[in-house]
Amino acid sequence: MPHFYLILILFVGSLFTTYAQETTPEPEQAEMLFVSDRDGNYEIYSMSRADGALHRLTETPDRDEFIPIWSPDESQIAFSAVQGNNSDVYVMNADGSDVRQLTDYEGFDELLDWPPKSESILIVSDREGEEMLYLLNPETGDLVNLFEVESSEGQIVFTSDDAGNADIFRLDLPTGEVENLTDAPGNQGSPSLSPDGKFLLYVMSRGRNTDIYRLDLETTEITQLTDSPTFDHAPTWSADGLHILFMSDRDGNNEIYSMNADGSDQRNLTNHPANDGSPDG
Repeated sequence: MPHFYLILILFVGSLFTTYAQETTPEPEQAEMLFVSDRDGNYEIYSMSRADGALHRLTETPDRDEFIPIWSPDESQIAFSAVQGNNSDVYVMNADGSDVRQLTDYEGFDELLDWPPKSESILIVSDREGEEMLYLLNPETGDLVNLFEVESSEGQIVFTSDDAGNADIFRLDLPTGEVENLTDAPGNQGSPSLSPDGKFLLYVMSRGRNTDIYRLDLETTEITQLTDSPTFDHAPTWSADGLHILFMSDRDGNNEIYSMNADGSDQRNLTNHPANDGSPDG
């Protein structure tokens, strides 16, 4: 099994994502999620796509929250929280109420994804001595090692640096077969599959410059979506597959930007002197 690695937490984003083999794009979420340290520490905020109205969803000065992800029905939000050297996974209602801690481990538990039409959350944990993937039931808190699941639909894309540089691989869950999708110089990371499973977003890093690329999984055609001398990273698809959210420090600090699926119309959505990151929605 390849060695999986994560770059914590905010400025690269999750290195894993999943999709069911048969998915249908959903309407774009009305609210975008992100984290910001604009009030002193990293908290979770939502922003209306219609009018830009901002809502602070967490208020926990003793810890930092990262990686907020909508549940498939948008009724809940899963996230990671870091306190000292400890990272755990939580869930709350869409309005920030009823916060529940799902894992309680003195080590590293990090949220990766809440796959569409899935009853379980995908996390990574080092509780067995090395970083491994687990399925976490948000209702019961039950945790199952992904590779002990007898049958599972869909695929997972992940980043591995076993060959010396980081590339993106695809794991077919039913067969266990692993395929290198990028196999290129430099370091590739932050993979994000489109809702229909046809395109892969990822970042490529060479030196101090990181840009966002799109890979057509059928034709293997690669399209560079951003071309900035700074740090563009953590891309994520909108639910309808028409837009992409990403982070960039092109304006001097980390902000959340949006662009069309072809890379056009790149816009700063947060435009705040604090650091904003971990977009979803």
